[in-house]
Amino acid sequence: MKLLAVLVIYMPDDSDYNQIVSNIKRYINGIDALIVWDNTPSLDHKDVLRIHLKELMDDQEFMKLIFMSSGCNCGLSYAYNRAIEYAKQNGYTHLLTMDQDSKWESFDKYRSFAEIYYKREPLAIIGPSINEDEQSDILKNVPNIINSGAIIPIALFNKIGGFCERFLVDGVDVEICYRAQRYGIPVYKVKGYGHLVQHFGNMTFFYFNGRLWHCTNYNTFRLKGIVRNHMLIVRNYPEQSDTKERLRNVYLKQYTIAILLKEKHKLSKLWSIYSSLIKGILTTKSLDSTYSKA
Repeated sequence: MKLLAVLVIYMPDDSDYNQIVSNIKRYINGIDALIVWDNTPSLDHKDVLRIHLKELMDDQEFMKLIFMSSGCNCGLSYAYNRAIEYAKQNGYTHLLTMDQDSKWESFDKYRSFAEIYYKREPLAIIGPSINEDEQSDILKNVPNIINSGAIIPIALFNKIGGFCERFLVDGVDVEICYRAQRYGIPVYKVKGYGHLVQHFGNMTFFYFNGRLWHCTNYNTFRLKGIVRNHMLIVRNYPEQSDTKERLRNVYLKQYTIAILLKEKHKLSKLWSIYSSLIKGILTTKSLDSTYSKA
């Protein structure tokens, strides 16, 4: 397995670089190369990023980095698809997708597991357990996994197409997992061979009506993407009940209650959610693009 990782970075400030490098160091020795894709809307920023990382990494680690950028916030899918192109051109066999704030625990165990697993089942998407996962089986067939920590064979993209560039951030992982399953390709979550510590928004918690609720504190732009994209996924993959339930119970019910009770900018956030729901219902149904055959 020749493993290419892609890490998408967006708007880091000076205080972020130490944490980004610390996270990279947790998996850099287990990969063959790392594309650092900067989605910050400035071509000049790519050089700033390179300088900061060079100062914080040793030479051997830094030599594995490949810096790319389009000079704008083109979204995760666009960056991932450029990484797929690079992998095909340079002989990489698998792609690892990563977020800047994801922290690996025992990545070497995960890599070793993947090496053995893909000899048995060449086409599949796998991802690690996240945070305090209660999964008991080593391998669990799941509807979808999150982007960060996912390993995908490059050959899979030849069969199903790449990531759907209609989505900037949210729903990217769900859509490609659902599309893979339509082609008979399984999606598995791996337990017991390393895991990932992942933060979802600037999360805060509160009790209401006898149960624990959470606030993501997402801004209006992020809320629009979440609801619109998942509504499109519901329409394009009606056989998948998982997203229907998440849309209804989390993105509509949970988010609405949390915003009404605890979050700021209530009206603008609620407008973002429900106007995006309508937009997802009314917009063109197909998710077809150059890289998506949904």
